[in-house]
Amino acid sequence: RTIRISQCLLCWQSMPEDQAPPTPNESPNVTYAQVHEFTAQLQAMHAQILALQGEVEHLRNAQTNVVQALTVSVGKVQDDRSAAFFNQVFNFSRNIGCMQSVLSIDNLRHELRQWKLAASPESRALSAKNIRHNFLRSCSLLVSDMSGFTRITKEEGIGQFLMLTKQMQAMCVPLMESFGGTLVKVEADNLFVIFPSPHLAVLASMHCQASARKYNQERRRNDQLHLSMSVVHGDLFLIPGVDLFGGVVPMGFELGEDVADKDETLVTEEVVAVCKKQAVIDGLVVFEQVDPFHSGEKKIGVYRAVPVLEKILPFVTSCSMPILNPQINMEEPVEYLALIDERMRDPSKAAEIDEQLKTRFTERSTVLVIDLHFDDSESKGNEEADLLLLDSIVRLKSEAARLCEKHCGQPVASMQTRASPCIFALFSTSAAAFSAAVDFAAICCASDK
Repeated sequence: RTIRISQCLLCWQSMPEDQAPPTPNESPNVTYAQVHEFTAQLQAMHAQILALQGEVEHLRNAQTNVVQALTVSVGKVQDDRSAAFFNQVFNFSRNIGCMQSVLSIDNLRHELRQWKLAASPESRALSAKNIRHNFLRSCSLLVSDMSGFTRITKEEGIGQFLMLTKQMQAMCVPLMESFGGTLVKVEADNLFVIFPSPHLAVLASMHCQASARKYNQERRRNDQLHLSMSVVHGDLFLIPGVDLFGGVVPMGFELGEDVADKDETLVTEEVVAVCKKQAVIDGLVVFEQVDPFHSGEKKIGVYRAVPVLEKILPFVTSCSMPILNPQINMEEPVEYLALIDERMRDPSKAAEIDEQLKTRFTERSTVLVIDLHFDDSESKGNEEADLLLLDSIVRLKSEAARLCEKHCGQPVASMQTRASPCIFALFSTSAAAFSAAVDFAAICCASDK
């Protein structure tokens, strides 16, 4: 077809100026000799093009080594610049998380101090109302936990599980945020995320489970992600960017951490009741009743949320680098994140990086763990019971930190800013840790009296 068009074009160009070109429906008056001549010219041109292509290919082959060398050099420069930029962004994210944590906990302490020092019952009631207005929320809580810690760390070391934790965060946090979730805190391999509605939390959980199943395909056992999740709904105290406290938080944590099996999501009967009224979730999730949850003398119905697999589409994000999030990054040193990032990008360096992690971030210490317990039998019916408990936790944790430092201990900062009734501190000797524990026990006994 190309030859015929070229022949017609050459014939038209060779016509005298006074002769009109052929119309589209006419055939030009071309002799056999002209066709033969034009064909020979096209063949010659084709041979020249083939020769030029051969020369170009030869030049490309000759320049391959040079191009590869330049690519490696440019790649190294880009990697250095990318690493520097990532560190800057990470530091920015970390600073935001730290500032938010300090501001939130200082605000809570100020509100509690105003409430305790109120001059009149009216002022005290007003302060209590302000605290509840600022910190009490009615929302849905999703608690996520990972399975396989003991087995993986025993077979491949802690570095492997730390990397899997980062991969889980990189996959799940964006998914949860896409359903309106807000990450409040991270504890080891646990995520605590709040949602405005139960059905959004359930959908986020189903998509995270589907994405984990997709991620696990064709991966060896110790490279797979298995999640245990729970969704509860109710009132809780929210300290933004710091912690969750009271209300449905203990039940949500126990369901997600201890009760749910791997690849399973457990929800309460209240969550099921709300979800069944939402048309958007109809046909996507099936709820199967399991053994009830006992909260003191109260029995709460629990259901297993089972996704309809063909309707829940997995969405696996890139898990090749740690996620940037203020609530996650505020507790991570830059060097630690850089090593985990390198381990995720280059698995062949796993053994070398694990040794660096062990050298840099492992120490031999005595760990003092204090778990605060409160007798709530006298607080039943007291409208200020929740505030009294919250104030006691904040006050006793400050006192515990002072005693630990007095005995040359170092309180774990991330636990000190939490409203959870747990205290962690590191000591160089067991005797010092024991002395701090005895002194703190004496203070607790005195406060009971």
